[in-house]
Amino acid sequence: MVLLYFVISFCLAVAVIAELCFGLSGLMVPLTAISGFYFTVTQRWDRAVIPFLVASTVLDLSYGRLAPLSMLLVPLVLVAGSYWRIHGNTRSLATQVLPGCMIGVGAFITTSLYAACYGMNSGRILDFLPFRTAVQCFASGGCAMPILVIILDTVMRAFGYRRYSTYKSFVVRGEIDE
Repeated sequence: MVLLYFVISFCLAVAVIAELCFGLSGLMVPLTAISGFYFTVTQRWDRAVIPFLVASTVLDLSYGRLAPLSMLLVPLVLVAGSYWRIHGNTRSLATQVLPGCMIGVGAFITTSLYAACYGMNSGRILDFLPFRTAVQCFASGGCAMPILVIILDTVMRAFGYRRYSTYKSFVVRGEIDE
């Protein structure tokens, strides 16, 4: 169990660093939230919540945000991951675009809230959040999710833990420890 928490924490730390690198380049790619979704689906929400909260806090502190912007995504991702764990299709990489886009939209909404509260004093929020930001969040989440599924499945296979692409076979056989 300790090794599982270490693997989850390490993968989330790499996601935070990658998200910071993308952010410094001007791209908003919610890699930490997508990784949290992955671990919520494969390992249950109670095993993913503490490392995910720590990673979100580190991300917010690294960006120097006044409000915990990434922490606002945590409940959305945990609920969506728990729902996708039961009702979603984890076998096809093409269907992973849907939760990725959903997380991207959630990232855009939290960014909008942050800009409305802290970013604009003039009240012209539409000038601050152009259409480009919405498309970027939506597209980056949709593109990043299948790629992260492949990468994290490779890591989880190396350590012998449950993988995203084979999750539904465990449900059918009744081997899930709910």
